[in-house]
Amino acid sequence: MKDVKILNRGRELILSLLLIACSTLFGQNVVNMTLRTGFTGNDTNQLYPFINPHLSIFNDSMLLIRYGTSDSLNLINSYNFTLARQSDLSNYTTVRSWKRDSLFVPIWGSIGEYGIESKILNDKKNSSEIIYDINFNPNDSDFTLNFYTIKNLIQKDSLFLSIPFRKQKPSVTPYIQDSTIIFITSSSQFLYTIYSFNFSGQILSQRVIDFNNFILNDDFSVNLVDEITGHYSNDSLIILHLNGLYSIVVLNRYSLNTRASIFLNQQISIFLLNSFNYTGASALDYVIDSTGVHMGAYSHRFIASNIVDDQIFSCKLNWDSTLVYFKTFGDSTTDERAYAYTRSNNSDYLIGTFPSSPLYPYAAAYKKNILLKSTNSAIDSIHFFGNKNHTGIDIVVNDNNGDVFFLSTFSEAWSNDSIFLQITKVPNAVLTSLDKIPNEKKNRKVIVYPNPTSQFLHSSDFQIGDEFSIYDLRGRLVREDIIKKANQINMISLNNGTYILRLNKYSGTKSTIFMKTD
Repeated sequence: MKDVKILNRGRELILSLLLIACSTLFGQNVVNMTLRTGFTGNDTNQLYPFINPHLSIFNDSMLLIRYGTSDSLNLINSYNFTLARQSDLSNYTTVRSWKRDSLFVPIWGSIGEYGIESKILNDKKNSSEIIYDINFNPNDSDFTLNFYTIKNLIQKDSLFLSIPFRKQKPSVTPYIQDSTIIFITSSSQFLYTIYSFNFSGQILSQRVIDFNNFILNDDFSVNLVDEITGHYSNDSLIILHLNGLYSIVVLNRYSLNTRASIFLNQQISIFLLNSFNYTGASALDYVIDSTGVHMGAYSHRFIASNIVDDQIFSCKLNWDSTLVYFKTFGDSTTDERAYAYTRSNNSDYLIGTFPSSPLYPYAAAYKKNILLKSTNSAIDSIHFFGNKNHTGIDIVVNDNNGDVFFLSTFSEAWSNDSIFLQITKVPNAVLTSLDKIPNEKKNRKVIVYPNPTSQFLHSSDFQIGDEFSIYDLRGRLVREDIIKKANQINMISLNNGTYILRLNKYSGTKSTIFMKTD
């Protein structure tokens, strides 16, 4: 397979975002970068390849993207690390951290090839980074966990630790804390073991969870552990697992005993049912501190046969399951889903898709990305238009300057079915300007077209007599008026540029971002 290619901005395969035409915002551009994965998937074969993409802040100036690439058989061929500059997303370097060669990738249940990807692990106590991978044949009962030092920031160097496991299979990505490796294996579908090792491979402690001898209020569904994600105090680490209730379990790092647990979806589902008549909630990502868990999610409501109304929300639960806050986004009739969440400087950020099509993620159906930011005083969103099946899947924020980066996927299912990853940078200047605009309690988006526009902006939400305001991206009021003709507003008098439209209706306030061109 050819090396992964970075496609320059402006080529036909790049997503033509609405904001990409913004020339400069406080010296920063809205930019994107695209990576070719080699995977295929479309509405015909309904493939959902396990690219396992992940986006993270590598340091003050660089982003790290890790992802899988495919061979012609649509199987994982390699795992890759790409470093990109935060300033303009220019490609820094891409390396293959793991190649299939004669190796195998773990097979999980009936969902097909999934894999435990090679990953850079950060040992914060020693300010060092480590790359791990797994030598695993799913037809055997043994495997080996390997750890390597790093050179040139993201390349494997020397193998310094190799841990063999007999008659066990890997269950989750390992986690490193204070020179201690935490890892989970399975001996059967009923028997799982949580290990802690030092860097010499010595077992420091271990805990067995036996589903034939399950201890309520102490054991948990370790077979569904999604990630070991960190700690909020010196002697604790967090286990996230998805068991229908989206539980979070806190373990003592030394003894591996259960310290606390919280059932996110159980509490939220009860609240949604009682308050909004919604049933169920699908949690996304979590941000955990000593007081509780911040969460991004979406809820479900069936309006009629084959009509689903999914709504995006964010919330916080204390460790005693008390609901601290709940914020809902979107309208009441459109199926909207968020797929990634993060929190930075007391603001919630979500990236999602509208309308959603979860069964056919790479189908030739029109979808848009939604970027949401919620503060204590405002809720705002930006829509990104582009390829028909574009779907946001991961989001990070630079805590120092507030710049937002999100990872998304798209394919060309209408011409070919090649699947791509895209990273988009949204400068903080765009988002902070929205916060300065007057905001009502009910702040919803308005759908407009054409966008960009040279003359008239149309929307079914435009009714005669409605008040509207137009702001530039610095939050300055440009125009204020009432709608004089149903379904349209004349924008001919505006200078070329990008603006925010705020529509004041009796039912509440709606907003959107649009471009004026010649």
